[in-house]
Amino acid sequence: MLTLFQHFPVLFPWRDRPAWFNALYDYVSFWGGVDLFFAVSGFVVTSSLLRELSAARGAHHSWSATKRFWTRRAFRLFPLAWFWLAIVLVCSAFWNDSSQFGRVDDNARQALWIFFYLYNWVAYGLFVAGVNIAPLGVYWSLSLEEQFYVLVPLLLIAVHRRALMAILAAAIAIQFFLWRPGPWLDPMWGLRSDALAWGVLIAFLARGPWHERLRPTWLATRTTAFAANALLLGAITLISMPLLMVAIATGVVVLASAAWVWLASYERGYVLPTRSARPILLWFGARSYSLYLAHVTVFMLVNEITFRLAAARGLATDASWLWIHAVLGAVLLFAAAELGYRFIEVPLRNYGRALAERMA
Repeated sequence: MLTLFQHFPVLFPWRDRPAWFNALYDYVSFWGGVDLFFAVSGFVVTSSLLRELSAARGAHHSWSATKRFWTRRAFRLFPLAWFWLAIVLVCSAFWNDSSQFGRVDDNARQALWIFFYLYNWVAYGLFVAGVNIAPLGVYWSLSLEEQFYVLVPLLLIAVHRRALMAILAAAIAIQFFLWRPGPWLDPMWGLRSDALAWGVLIAFLARGPWHERLRPTWLATRTTAFAANALLLGAITLISMPLLMVAIATGVVVLASAAWVWLASYERGYVLPTRSARPILLWFGARSYSLYLAHVTVFMLVNEITFRLAAARGLATDASWLWIHAVLGAVLLFAAAELGYRFIEVPLRNYGRALAERMA
């Protein structure tokens, strides 16, 4: 949800946007949503791997478990990512009167890096060179995530747990003081891995005695739980703005994200302690990958549609289209996310699981 807010300016690209909209983005930032995602992913994926590797005995079984993990991840992630990559390429070639989708040749060059999940290593250089990376920019985080999926099971097999925890702690400490302003104001923006490292560390701690000893029992009441969550959300969205040009800005966001994942790891209602929002959050959670892949492309499609409508009627494309963009963007995004989830993501994810189960 934070990432959707971060990219709403793509859906409302005019210079005469309402003052309240501009003020919101002057004082609040939402790019920390990706660090929160990394921390969640590091925890969830490592927890799953630790369970599977613990059940495997011997190097052969550990390697088999790793291959099954990679197979499940490939069928879970690749098809939908490549589908939306193809949509951007097609739109840039055939549905691009507004130039929202950038140049075909630029997108084709980026697609090669994206296909091999190395895009986070080149996106900054492309941005500095003046290439429009907005249509495909979301793939930088997926590239970093995929590199994590390849590396972490190998580390869990080859490196002793205590040594690995020390390495992760060192990586977190070093990156905390790095100057990483963003988005895309520094090459380190697309290479940060401290949130992933925090997620892995929390997964380790959750399996040991320290997890229960550190349980925040003081969050048992709704009032304190809501206060703690509001504080963490504020650290991610508010504190990062005045700190943006300070070296520790991203480190503070990552620390808040890790703290939030730590609270969630107890599964005791410490995070969002309310049942009324559960159905909505479950829908968003199940379709979060589909939403993430689709949202920028859908926002640009809305811009292209209204650009063509306005041109056909001799009208200007300005903030008078705001509510049309808001409604059309929401409808198309939720429809695209649901269709992608039901007809691409779920069937191929299930196929990948079945294939992994048949692997020795």
